[in-house]
Amino acid sequence: YTPCVMRRASFERQKEEELTYWYRPVPAGSPPTEALVFVHGIGIGPAPYASFLGACADEGTPIVAVEMGAFSQRLFPCAPPSPDRFAALLHAALGRLGIERAVLVGHSLGSTFVHYATSRDGAGRVAGVALLDPVACLLHHSTTTGEFVYSSNQASLEEALMDYLFKKELWSSIVVSRNLPWHEASLWPADCSPQTPTLVAVGARDLVVAPTRVRAAFGSWQARLRGVRVLWMEQGAHGSWLADEAQGAELVAAVRSLRREASRGGRRLRLPRLRANERADGGERAAAVAGKPGTQQKLGDLGI
Repeated sequence: YTPCVMRRASFERQKEEELTYWYRPVPAGSPPTEALVFVHGIGIGPAPYASFLGACADEGTPIVAVEMGAFSQRLFPCAPPSPDRFAALLHAALGRLGIERAVLVGHSLGSTFVHYATSRDGAGRVAGVALLDPVACLLHHSTTTGEFVYSSNQASLEEALMDYLFKKELWSSIVVSRNLPWHEASLWPADCSPQTPTLVAVGARDLVVAPTRVRAAFGSWQARLRGVRVLWMEQGAHGSWLADEAQGAELVAAVRSLRREASRGGRRLRLPRLRANERADGGERAAAVAGKPGTQQKLGDLGI
């Protein structure tokens, strides 16, 4: 199924040692632009996302869709590469393709692998990051561990089917339980940077991540200063945008907006200058203006 769908969408299957990916080259003579790199979530691989990726990209945008066999319903998959290994293989593949800048997009469990690559971007290749239904955000929260590892009671037939086919599928369960270094996979607002804009898209009805907590943490003013924006999908469940046309269109628009911002090199937010008497009191009034003591030190860490 995956080869048929991906080849029909003009993708070519390639490998970088043990890393398999699908590449859509750009037409000859197209101007250079940031590539779109995608890592899918638990399911059947990148095929269900082919039309979504085409909508997020322009005609001259190279697309790299990584195929993670360990959680793609394969009969005898290999274990996923370690964080260091995955980052090295992905950056090597992009270098081999001549891609100097890319926006990385990860869905669900794929968001953890995007975080691996982003946090190990020594070459400065990552121009922007989009995390969709992001397992990587607040991974320490009990919602994610409960749904993947401990949950057994399902409220409906649909939930029971999704649990059986995806969350409790043998190889996917092994990845989550034994091959996911949680301390390295978890993304925090402090890991983000204004120079690398980040989109976090989460649905209010998501049962796999903790949506309200993710929105609170990554929608805070501290996160916004670090270039993070949150797309809150009021009717969205985990992955529902793949089948819902309206949600899909909203998400495509958000990713395209992120790509435009990434092409400009991100942004650097600035706060209004303080008056002389506010600067002279040791920073206490400045902290009060921001709403929390010690804020000046945090802003200094951001270079603002």
